Amino acid sequence: LQATPEQAARVVGVFRREADVDDAQSAIEGIRAQGRPRVLTFSGFSGQGYEDEADVRNVILEELKQFDPDDTLVCAGATSAGIGMVYPLALQRGFRTAGIVSSLARREGVNFSTECEVVFIVDDPLWGGRQANRRLSPTSQAMVGASDVMIGIGGGEIARVELDAARSASGKVVRFHKAESNRAL
Repeated sequence: LQATPEQAARVVGVFRREADVDDAQSAIEGIRAQGRPRVLTFSGFSGQGYEDEADVRNVILEELKQFDPDDTLVCAGATSAGIGMVYPLALQRGFRTAGIVSSLARREGVNFSTECEVVFIVDDPLWGGRQANRRLSPTSQAMVGASDVMIGIGGGEIARVELDAARSASGKVVRFHKAESNRAL
């Protein structure tokens, strides 16, 4: 149809799918079934936002330049807040998008990004991070397990735990960029 990336992004939002999954492995399989051999996951601040959004936007754009939209799926935490700014930027550049989020998001009425094509909602009593037994929560297991490349841009404890776990995993590329959360929030 010769649609511009911006037009395609608006259409995608109308057709977004949400999939409730019982465990991390189901989310990983769902992400892998999206038809792209590489999964590029962005991690960082969510509801806290960023102090310098323009700088974070530039970091995201520089990272996206290193990947081919034809073989890379862009993933994050499914919301539009904070690091969720990756979704419109990715779609405008021709990437497919997906998100992984805890079932707490639905229970708490969190809005998902309209530019996230498919959202995998993992049954998890935590937002992510580590459980009391020190194992990754199901949401964080899914984030790390589905990713080939993880890019951290700032972030709190959950982002740190996920990036550390990815760093320890065989064959995953992990990069981190410093960024401050929005102090006003």
